[in-house]
Amino acid sequence: MRTLSNLNVEKHPVMVVPAYGGSKRKHALAALPTTNPITATLHALEKLEAIVSGGCLAQPDLLTPDDIQAYALALLQLRVCAGMARMERLTKACDALAVTVSGLMDDRTSANPAKCEALMRFVSHARDMTRMPANELTECVILPTTTQPLRVGVATR
Repeated sequence: MRTLSNLNVEKHPVMVVPAYGGSKRKHALAALPTTNPITATLHALEKLEAIVSGGCLAQPDLLTPDDIQAYALALLQLRVCAGMARMERLTKACDALAVTVSGLMDDRTSANPAKCEALMRFVSHARDMTRMPANELTECVILPTTTQPLRVGVATR
């Protein structure tokens, strides 16, 4: 099973992709900005949103190989940028979705409304993941039920 996690993004943060005439793939994956990884992630997400808003996923029977590859390249760029920004949850979500995209690349006839809906929904979920405060760096903290303040490092009796 192919996933994006097989890539070593730490060693290769910039990818070179051949230019395709006037196709959608040409604009799907450009050189990655190296200044701010969070900004790069948001920019990559905007590219994915542009592909989805083009309506290519609304009708699975009209989905072309060019549409699928444009989505795959944009997803790859989002995954690389999220990895550089240390957004683990978004990186793992991209890896999980890569299985569906890979299946569509192998067999376009397997496109159905449910798969296309998942690809479209992913964009809004990815946007929500980028809005999470401090992303995955914070962990869930359960507050104590007592009204007395906790003192860390002080012995209590």
